Order: sequence, then C-alpha cells, then structure tokens
Amino acid sequence: MKNLTRFTTTAIVLTSMALSAQAAQLNINLQKVRVNQGTLKVAIYNSAQGMKKYQAFEVLEQKSNSESVTFSVADLDPGQYAVMVYQDLNGDGKLGRNLMGIPNEPYGFSNNPRLMGPPKFTQLAVNVNDTSISTDIELR
Repeated sequence: MKNLTRFTTTAIVLTSMALSAQAAQLNINLQKVRVNQGTLKVAIYNSAQGMKKYQAFEVLEQKSNSESVTFSVADLDPGQYAVMVYQDLNGDGKLGRNLMGIPNEPYGFSNNPRLMGPPKFTQLAVNVNDTSISTDIELR
C-alpha cells in the first residue's frame, strides 16, 4: 500500500510538472492609454474563425489608471493568438465610431498594423510558445 501511495504521489507531481511546462503566458502591454478615462477592454482570439465571428477566447477589462497598462494571461496552450483592445471612454460597452465607421475611441491590435478595413487574424497573430511572450500595443 505504501508503494502505491508513493507511486500515485510521484505520478501526480510529474503530471503537474509536465502540464505547467506546456503552459505559456502572454503579456499584453498597452501604451498611450488615457488615464482615468473609461475602461480598457481586451479581446484575445485563438483562431481566425473565432475572430471573424467575434468569439473571443478570453476577454479582459479594467479601469484605465495609468498611461501604460499590462494584462497577463497565463496557462495558454502554445499557438497563435490575436489581440484587439479599445478604451471605452463613454461606458457604453462598445467601440465608438463616427458616421463613416471610423473608431473615435482609442483602439489597438497586436503587432500594431496600419489597416484599411477590418484586421485579419494573420496580421495580428502572435506566436505563443511554451514560455512567456509580450506584445506591445499602442492605442491610437
């Protein structure tokens, strides 16, 4: 019985070590945030299909309290992730746009691409491997 307990304990420890070795962390560093104005909303997508359907893998938010804010997402499976962020200045829960459809609230994307029209997953994709990676996003 003692050997079975020792074996079970060893198996649990090895399994948890293997799982933690596969998990990755994505740090999202936001810059040019308007201090104390509204809420930062971050959507993380893990596939082109999810992004196309606006089905985020994870959504994060917090009040804007500094010009630079970092969000960290741990325990990610290695793969590609795209990040979209906006600062909801008026508190209506959506990215404000003018009559031409151009955003009038601060927004940004992973890789900081200059776009005409909606972004594609491949333009925003960040490769997350089995360690920690950061992406810097400058709000416009």
